[in-house]
Amino acid sequence: MIWLYIILFSSIISLQLWYLIKLSNTLTKSEESRWVLIEQLKEVSHTLGSVRVKHGQTWETFMPLMSVFEKTIGPKENAVFMGQPIDLIYFNEDELIFVEVKTGNSRLSSKQRHIRNLVQDRKVKWMEVNDTLQE
Repeated sequence: MIWLYIILFSSIISLQLWYLIKLSNTLTKSEESRWVLIEQLKEVSHTLGSVRVKHGQTWETFMPLMSVFEKTIGPKENAVFMGQPIDLIYFNEDELIFVEVKTGNSRLSSKQRHIRNLVQDRKVKWMEVNDTLQE
């Protein structure tokens, strides 16, 4: 149900954006009205960006609950959500899988690319820390 809401809201924002662009191209009444339209366009654009970010965050949170996750990676019980900088760590019997969920045209951040490269270069180690550490 939440996906329907997000898609609907995103579509409404996109239509508003399209309308404001079309309106700004046809209105030539005054410089003031042009600036008002530009400000409204910026606001709608910002809102659309915010909706896309929220959509991505929602998707990465619920991804382990989707049937496609279980088909491609494994049982959801083995997934631990982190959120940042990597979305999930999946614990298989014989491997760990770092999972980054992306929606739409989103791409890995520079930090995420760096982590991916460290994993691919096998620059990963185990460290055990206990409560007897002293400063």
